[in-house]
Amino acid sequence: MSETEPQFKGPAIAVVVPVHNGAAFLQQCLASLAAQTFGDFACLVDDGSTDESAELAAAWESRDARFVVIHQRQSGVAAARAAGVRAGLNLNARWFAFCDADDCYHKQFLDALYRAAQTTRCQIACCRYDCFTEDIPPESPPPSQTTVFQPPAHLDALLHDHRVDFGLWNKLYAHELITAEIMDNGLAYNEDLVANWQIFSAADGCAYVDFAGYHYRQHAASASHRALPPESIDQQRQAAVFIREHASPAIQQSANAFYYEKLPCQHDFAAGRCRRLPRADQRAGGGHPRRAAGP
Repeated sequence: MSETEPQFKGPAIAVVVPVHNGAAFLQQCLASLAAQTFGDFACLVDDGSTDESAELAAAWESRDARFVVIHQRQSGVAAARAAGVRAGLNLNARWFAFCDADDCYHKQFLDALYRAAQTTRCQIACCRYDCFTEDIPPESPPPSQTTVFQPPAHLDALLHDHRVDFGLWNKLYAHELITAEIMDNGLAYNEDLVANWQIFSAADGCAYVDFAGYHYRQHAASASHRALPPESIDQQRQAAVFIREHASPAIQQSANAFYYEKLPCQHDFAAGRCRRLPRADQRAGGGHPRRAAGP
């Protein structure tokens, strides 16, 4: 990242929120964005819903200029993110963040990650997440200290450090790393992992802020309450193979370890010896298999 950002017209950050029939939780999600202490952002709500989601999003758009609703036919979460990225780039946003429609941000999420990226000159900043069902956990202020994962350690952290995680939703990305094509990679499961691998591979490192900045909701439709379809196993394998084949020599050992870590649980699942994969392998729809792509 350059030492000083150029002058531009548009929001500093574009927050992409893909929505499909998310009315039950969308209000709380968008309220958490409106409450951000960092105000220079645009929230791009991509809606392909048949419930009240469109009306809820339109209400926010009418009273808060930072909210923009994108209407398109439901094409899956990856395509929705890609549409949001295109809209954000058209607005000349310099940074991108993602939030799923049933989750929430810590009120200082954008502020803390933007400050970390600016201070460290990293193109990616991330934080931890926590889980909740109804009430958002008490929020602690982010620390002033930031840890930097230099290349290739940032790729190893992506694969093996649960604090960094595979998801897109606990991170802030410089715009030059993001394309619509990276977001919409043809996978319904582990699409976020493959996207992150490509993004991290092009980045100059990752800044990590040790606080729970993202609130991940668990509910009756989430992966912890239902079995994953068989095609998820094939796509997890595809993701692991992609990473292994595109790893540089400096990170090849880590990529190989990641690949072989996935084989035992995949074989057990395929053989019917477990109903669900461990949570660390339940990734779809931005880390949320509860929102796999599709109508």
